[in-house]
Amino acid sequence: MLPTLLLARLLAFTQAGTADDDLPAIIAQARAGLGNSAYESLRPVLLRCDLLANRLDAMRADFVGSDDDRLALDGTMAFLEGRNDAALALYRDALKARRKRLGKRKLFLPDEHGMFFLLALLRANDAALHAELQTGIEAALFELPEVANSAGWRAIQAMLWMAQGLEVKAQAEVMQLLHYGSPGPFGDACVALAEYAVDPALSRRRAGALDAAFQTLATAAPLAARVLAEILAAIESDPKPYLTWLDTPAAACGVTFTRLIAVRQPWERALESLDALLDTRATKATAAKAPRRSKRLA
Repeated sequence: MLPTLLLARLLAFTQAGTADDDLPAIIAQARAGLGNSAYESLRPVLLRCDLLANRLDAMRADFVGSDDDRLALDGTMAFLEGRNDAALALYRDALKARRKRLGKRKLFLPDEHGMFFLLALLRANDAALHAELQTGIEAALFELPEVANSAGWRAIQAMLWMAQGLEVKAQAEVMQLLHYGSPGPFGDACVALAEYAVDPALSRRRAGALDAAFQTLATAAPLAARVLAEILAAIESDPKPYLTWLDTPAAACGVTFTRLIAVRQPWERALESLDALLDTRATKATAAKAPRRSKRLA
């Protein structure tokens, strides 16, 4: 198959979640061509396939790219291994390097790396990081060419609102997202995760659709399937099939996605966000009142 046709098939998977039975053969053929200049354009999308397949060693072995891409990859490796603080440091360095390389301020880490960065910020369970989260979401959405591609990012926005105690706003966002087209396997997983975070009852009503998506992705994109399996294990009367699958090497991960947001009462989340806001304002006010150094004449 020509490289252009291979690329089209791989993009159909990473960007729209189309996982036909011959996808493993397509990926194998594309990978076999690496090293041939005609196939090098496939490398970035193959790296995304490796990530979605939870093949982190292959992703690292296949990597060729810029320093910021390398830092983002290392950040994702750290996040998925459960090393959240290390992941945040690497992601921030990657974003700084990316801005410098491209000469732009309003941008974010692309694709799954950017989503994992935001999820790592959520996982930190620190209201003081909510402003950084919001800035990242807005920058990511600013770069997207089509609204339909934004569902995964907007799902993280809904989860942020949940963490801030804005349940009504989060639920309204999730209900809209369920009508969007697929933004790709992990974007779909983020939408399902936001739905579960807003109200597990919503997930229960869609259990059949979630299971069908899980069955489709379990082989092609086990990292995305892991999110769905965690949700299904929590909502189904018989969680054993999902728990059994989660114990397999393909699903190995140092993060429990359904626990990214600490479960607290709405007033507790709102109070924490208010405290963080007041602390930020107090810091700015103190800085504004600091005496300015006078200039000495020579």
